[in-house]
Amino acid sequence: MAQLSNDENIIDLDLTIAKRQRFRINGDPNAIISLDLSDNSVYDRLNEAYPKILDMLSQYQGKELSDDEAIEALKTVDADMRKLVNYIFDSEVADICCPSGYMIDIVEGRFRFEHLVERLAKLYSDNLYKEFRAMKARLSKHTEKYTKKKVGK
Repeated sequence: MAQLSNDENIIDLDLTIAKRQRFRINGDPNAIISLDLSDNSVYDRLNEAYPKILDMLSQYQGKELSDDEAIEALKTVDADMRKLVNYIFDSEVADICCPSGYMIDIVEGRFRFEHLVERLAKLYSDNLYKEFRAMKARLSKHTEKYTKKKVGK
């Protein structure tokens, strides 16, 4: 009689709940990102990455660089920022959302990466509030009889 391997004794259980949503960037059919808006650890990653981004910016402040050094510094900071932005959102978003220019380009008085992070983070907070309202409505059906105040007493 053949013996079963350990793998054959394992029953797979799929606990996948979260589904990634796809977003088209600026109407471009080739620029699509995928985000798991239920992943609230995005805020932890943001809090971890943001000081690193600020540190990257500060290390060149007040330094006099030659043109070649400045270009290399821009390329290095841009590449590192793109990695951190992708880390924050656990997805390849930086190159899709900002295919040209540097992440530290100043647009409307702010760095380009700030616009990107703020806009994407808003998707997460909007989803969190939507899900919380849905959970509250679902729970209130079960707790309503315990929380209603009796009228006339």
